[in-house]
Amino acid sequence: MDKLLISKLGCGIFVSSVPLPLPLSVLTISLHGGPRYERDTSHCGIFDILKDLILTRKPTKTNKQTFREQLLKNGILASSSLQREALQITSMNLRNGLPAFLDLFTENVIRGDFSKDNLDILCNRKLESWSNSDKNGETIANDLIHYMSYHPFQPKGNNRNRNVLGGGNLGQPNFCSPSRIAKGFVGNNIDALNDLKLVGDYSKRHFVRENITVSAMGIDHDRLCQLVENTLGKLPSLLDNGQAMNKGLSGNALFKFVKGKYQIKESQYNGGGLCCVSDKANDSLESNQVQYLDGKFPTIQNLNHMSVYFPSHSIYSPNLITSLLTKFLLGGGSSYIVGGPGKGIETRFYQVLHQYHYLDKFIAQVKPYSDHGLFGVDTTFVGNNGLNVYKEIINQLHLLAQNNPKEEELQRAKNQLKVNLFMLLERREILTADFSKQLMYYSKINTLQELNEKIDNITSSDVSNFIKNILKGNPSVALYGDTSKIDDLKKEIPKHYFFN
Repeated sequence: MDKLLISKLGCGIFVSSVPLPLPLSVLTISLHGGPRYERDTSHCGIFDILKDLILTRKPTKTNKQTFREQLLKNGILASSSLQREALQITSMNLRNGLPAFLDLFTENVIRGDFSKDNLDILCNRKLESWSNSDKNGETIANDLIHYMSYHPFQPKGNNRNRNVLGGGNLGQPNFCSPSRIAKGFVGNNIDALNDLKLVGDYSKRHFVRENITVSAMGIDHDRLCQLVENTLGKLPSLLDNGQAMNKGLSGNALFKFVKGKYQIKESQYNGGGLCCVSDKANDSLESNQVQYLDGKFPTIQNLNHMSVYFPSHSIYSPNLITSLLTKFLLGGGSSYIVGGPGKGIETRFYQVLHQYHYLDKFIAQVKPYSDHGLFGVDTTFVGNNGLNVYKEIINQLHLLAQNNPKEEELQRAKNQLKVNLFMLLERREILTADFSKQLMYYSKINTLQELNEKIDNITSSDVSNFIKNILKGNPSVALYGDTSKIDDLKKEIPKHYFFN
């Protein structure tokens, strides 16, 4: 890779670039915002709507072209993605098209007005997407596990208020549910106009200079810095508008703007129980347990989705690399994966996948955030096999905790982790997204040489000790699918034993 250059502009925006001798340039803008920053349960799904609306909105009453249509006219392809703490917009353009993208982004997305017609069209498309998607179960299970892990009260006793989200709002859903769209965003519902103002309010509060990082490939660094300074550098500043940004936030707000920076309440892991939703009745087993999941989510019949997670390390933890290596050591995957060799078929979880005919997916996952993290297993299976799948997950984790992995197995996991890191170099849009996100969190970019060294220094005992430590926490379990025989699973979860 060519030399990576990083600058902090006078406007406060971090910019990184890698020059490439190609006519195609790629740029990613990362915004420090996402579902975690939604201020109330009634705001669930705002960032999911904003993510798509910024590409489909019409900037003015006189201009009938959407932002995406204007980009295509200039030979620019753009996409947006949303995580719980970040919203990212990536553009791929001919080198001369990058100035046009930044101009259009600043003028049309940040300063343009939202249109109710655009909002209605977008929401109807989302409803159609929900009705046709076969991945709804995975999406819902992922949100359920975050809700179960970060709801504000310990799951003990009969007087729990399940309607209140808290713990830094990591429990907020990452998507706008069909019921939320139907109730607030579509048609003549009076709430639609209020929600339109709410989306605009979130855009104004979060699209500020200090909240943005930029990473690009295929453009001269000095030119990029000048372009960003002349476009995004004209956005409002938290330093100038902190008081205005805090307007309307209560004393118990999850975050506030202080001295030009976000101050957010630290999340707390409050998991240790089961959260489940039936795919038939689309109702929670506990009344109002997950109020934002009361719509219809069609999925493949008889296919159940279950996630089991434990408290783990944040994105700033020195043990984050150990958790990533453990993920690759356990491995796993789906029963059908497109591609050639190198998918990790020798990993422990892949052997489990081949052992049980009812398993469709069995894979280890890491979910790190700014102040907390989760480590666990995502599964998909047929039939009433939830109890058997849960027991196998716990059994596999305890085997690794009690016995250090062999050197051959450890080295294979290290090689696979390194290969995945180096594969980032093959996809410029993924690399720019990763770089801009690193700038957002660390204000710097970790080199591959630094990561390689950290990976090489991890020992077998480090991996086993990591699993022992996470097993000290109570497991959070989320199930979406057939819940007709859930009682046995409820009884099994408290039997989980800990390493003290």
